[in-house]
Amino acid sequence: MRDLWIPSYFKECTFSGLMRTTSRSEAENYFYGLLSNSDLHLIEFSTHFDTALEGQRCIQRKNDHDSRYTKPDFKTGLKLEVEAAEFFTRNVFFDIQSEIVASMVSCMLIRLEESEELKTFTIKDIDKHPKHHDQFEVKLFKSDQKLLCSCFKFEMTGILCRHCFYVLRRESLESYLKAYLTKRWTKDKEEIQYVIRELEFAMEFCIDRLVNDFDKLILFRDKMNGNMTKVDNETTNAK
Repeated sequence: MRDLWIPSYFKECTFSGLMRTTSRSEAENYFYGLLSNSDLHLIEFSTHFDTALEGQRCIQRKNDHDSRYTKPDFKTGLKLEVEAAEFFTRNVFFDIQSEIVASMVSCMLIRLEESEELKTFTIKDIDKHPKHHDQFEVKLFKSDQKLLCSCFKFEMTGILCRHCFYVLRRESLESYLKAYLTKRWTKDKEEIQYVIRELEFAMEFCIDRLVNDFDKLILFRDKMNGNMTKVDNETTNAK
């Protein structure tokens, strides 16, 4: 029942990437549980933990590499699809690609109303279950080409829905609208996160190596404090 009523009350809320704390905990417990158990000694657990963590990092590095240096298989040849592959991370692109394809095979125009300020499209989605709402209203504002769909997929996930892609194709808007390039899902954001992970790993590595040499650890701390002061001054002056 929750599958039916929760989206109805929260469809206008931004939930992109949201995961409940309990879900995150359960997922992590399951992952590490595959490589450890309650009978392990502390040293064994530490070794298994490091192995599991490195496995996750390896998967992340592969995903980063695929997003940056490989091209996916295109299914439509539309400029929208090609640009989406350039802008978004690979996993997110596949979600967008499925919506673009669905806009071509499952959406049809029922009604079009036009005024000086906007166009209102009523679209039937044949993929929707007949007991659910299968008609959606997309408003296209002429002044800034803003889109608003009654399914609120973009508001919830940060990804444009098939109904919006249908309107974009029908109106011959070939380029991906900049207003819908959600930073959370773009490669630029991914690259920033990659650099952050590298910095965190470097910090952990240095501390781990110096933890048994107090004098060197103090020198390392002083250098980091100096870098913090330098960055603070540079960013403050830049403002």
